[in-house]
Amino acid sequence: MTLNYTLTLADYRAALQLHRHQKLGREISWYFWFRIMPVIGGLLLTWVLFTGFAEKRGFGQNPSVTFVPPLVFLLLPLIHLNLERRQFNQSFPPHGRSLSIRIDETGIVCANPGVSESTFNWNAVVGFAQDSKVTMLYIAKTRFLFFPARVMSSDERVELENLIARRGIKREPC
Repeated sequence: MTLNYTLTLADYRAALQLHRHQKLGREISWYFWFRIMPVIGGLLLTWVLFTGFAEKRGFGQNPSVTFVPPLVFLLLPLIHLNLERRQFNQSFPPHGRSLSIRIDETGIVCANPGVSESTFNWNAVVGFAQDSKVTMLYIAKTRFLFFPARVMSSDERVELENLIARRGIKREPC
């Protein structure tokens, strides 16, 4: 089967999210840095402002640099989203987002027409994960090939599932 698609930032973020869900440690780390730390940053910023206004010389005793760490913690989710967008644009420039992937009995061929082509034998694939948004083929613990699930028909999904099962590739939990 050969699938042609145009990659979007939403597809990229869906792949990163599915990858994050594969291991509990990754999920906890992400949750800590991008959910808990912003709350802590907001509380710290509130405390710094409260003490600054409540005391006569609160802002004089606390230099303005005390605002920086809480503000950074508060802005971590926005910083993360911006970094994801920049990483996507560097990895997949606008002229290189029309991709194709051919999956058959001999292996996998990923192509960016006119730019590059990568070939992988099935023994290089160590894992497989799929959800409603994205399909991923792991070639190492933290390296994967991905493509949007929307480009596959139901017959192609069944064909891929059968091929993965015949090759004995470990299905990652979603």
